[in-house]
Amino acid sequence: MSDSLKYIWLCALLPGCVVMSPSPAVEALNLISAAGTSAVSMMATTPQNVITRPHDAVRLICIEFNRSTEVPDLVPAIQMELRRLEIDSRLYATGTIPTDCPMTLNYSASMQWGQHGFFNSEYQAYMTTAELTLRSNGKVVSSASYRPGVMSMDKWQSTAYKIAPVVQALLKVDKK
Repeated sequence: MSDSLKYIWLCALLPGCVVMSPSPAVEALNLISAAGTSAVSMMATTPQNVITRPHDAVRLICIEFNRSTEVPDLVPAIQMELRRLEIDSRLYATGTIPTDCPMTLNYSASMQWGQHGFFNSEYQAYMTTAELTLRSNGKVVSSASYRPGVMSMDKWQSTAYKIAPVVQALLKVDKK
């Protein structure tokens, strides 16, 4: 058995032992990447430009489908957060507002493409902005938006992670 294999076996048996690559540059990049990921996971997304007016309790929200919004998982993320808050939702086509919906939600969002990580050459899409407006009988009741956090550290978080605080702010709900 070679010396390097002996060290790997010994390291596997010892608690707290770490096998490092022979390249200090690679290890430095791995350390920076791990630190960055940890920092992102601790940063909370904060809703921007929040405006709310008093309104009745919300039990049902009808969401107007916006064909020009590029973020494919935005509506499911909004509906998932509404469901978590015990609010029903329905989707409707532009210009066909249901008569039995006291509250309607309009949204817009944009996305960009980028490379996630140092060694990833594939481009991935991520949501960069979102605007939500809640209306009661056509009048604006509340609005809130998402903008990237400090140094865009949250840009690789999921759409659901980014939009949940915005939906909560729209409905004046404290995080649970």
